[in-house]
Amino acid sequence: MTGDRPGRGDPPGRLRRGLFVTGTDTGAGKTVVAAAIAAALRARGEQVAAAKPVLTGIDEPPAAWPPDDELLAAATGQAPTDVAPVRFGPPVSPHLAAELAGTRLAVADLAARTLATGDRDATLVVEGVGGLLVPLGGGASVRDLARALGLGVVVAARTGLGTINHTLLTVEAARTGGLDVRGVVLTPWPREPSALERSNAATIAELGSVVVATLGEVAHPDPAALAAAAGELPLDDWLGAAPPAPPPLDHAVIAVSDWQRSNAFYRDVVGADVVRAPGDPPRFRYRLAGMQLNVHGPGMDPHPVARIPAAPGMADLCFVWSGSIAEAAAHLRRHGIELEEGPVPRHGARGPARSVYFRDPDGSLLEFMSYAAGG
Repeated sequence: MTGDRPGRGDPPGRLRRGLFVTGTDTGAGKTVVAAAIAAALRARGEQVAAAKPVLTGIDEPPAAWPPDDELLAAATGQAPTDVAPVRFGPPVSPHLAAELAGTRLAVADLAARTLATGDRDATLVVEGVGGLLVPLGGGASVRDLARALGLGVVVAARTGLGTINHTLLTVEAARTGGLDVRGVVLTPWPREPSALERSNAATIAELGSVVVATLGEVAHPDPAALAAAAGELPLDDWLGAAPPAPPPLDHAVIAVSDWQRSNAFYRDVVGADVVRAPGDPPRFRYRLAGMQLNVHGPGMDPHPVARIPAAPGMADLCFVWSGSIAEAAAHLRRHGIELEEGPVPRHGARGPARSVYFRDPDGSLLEFMSYAAGG
């Protein structure tokens, strides 16, 4: 997977309802914890999607339990490749796996792919890659990816000797990086925990100021067993109330200097329906899929207006082209429209894409963006 230099960025806010499951280190049980959370949510009727942003070690021989992507997919009903689309053969750190494959990983790309997993209304359970400070390359780490996803963090940790230090270091690294730690899960928790194990749980909770839950040993890698094991996890507390759906955009405002010229351009080149608006002298709106452009033009005295009112030539708009970007460029050329730039790779609201830029008759910058074949 290629992209621009990996960025660290600031947390974007809560973009999806879900959890990011990390571990104190490799083999701490985060795959089982993530799969158990997903299976438990699905068992109670919730729509759930699982994601593993980077998967390494797919060349390893089969083991008693299925690989991470297959276990998560079984818990949610997804295909393994939908859970983990970015995968490498060697069982090494993701930055090295990408280097060996002649590519590099970008946090922005990984975050966009991950947040696009499954239906947007589904609860998203993301399993990290090793621990939070595992490098992704270019100075970025798994912690940067977790921050970009904006999900609450659950830490999977071992139950025995050494787990206090490992777990508190992970919690500290998470909070230092701006992550919201929702809880710690000690696993596999025995039926009859020792005094050491009970002390470990109590000490982590006290010193880390964090909720510590436990997950017993899961006998079989099937959704029913995973869901049953997670029955005591405080999932509702960790997930909190579902965030309200973001409001859709209804319309935006542009300005034009010539109705006849602009109406023809937005109808023939952009593909909008030109609709007569109420009032005199004649004025128009450009209706698109699911939204419209309200147009300020000659003869109008609109009120209220923005602090800096819309003026011809100052708009910057992007339209989704349903076909390939080559088809978009050919369409523009057929209409005698000069390409300002492109095709070039871009990152839109849906993920990786390719774009061409052009201008309307007044000079406003317009863009056709294609998501066909991932851009």
